[in-house]
Amino acid sequence: MGSTSTSSGSSGKELHRVRVKGVAASLDITASSAGWLLYTEKAVTRVDPATGRTKSFDLPGTLLDS
Repeated sequence: MGSTSTSSGSSGKELHRVRVKGVAASLDITASSAGWLLYTEKAVTRVDPATGRTKSFDLPGTLLDS
């Protein structure tokens, strides 16, 4: 189970940490109106930072760049 976190750009202090089952490493993480989007080679996982709940969506192929 991997974990990901976000930090404040000004202080560098960690703001949130979420463990995502089946994710050892992510290619990218972006903020969206629905929460964070965590990209791996085979899936995108939406993370609700308030609750820590996750929902994964398989990609139709391998993500080469995000």
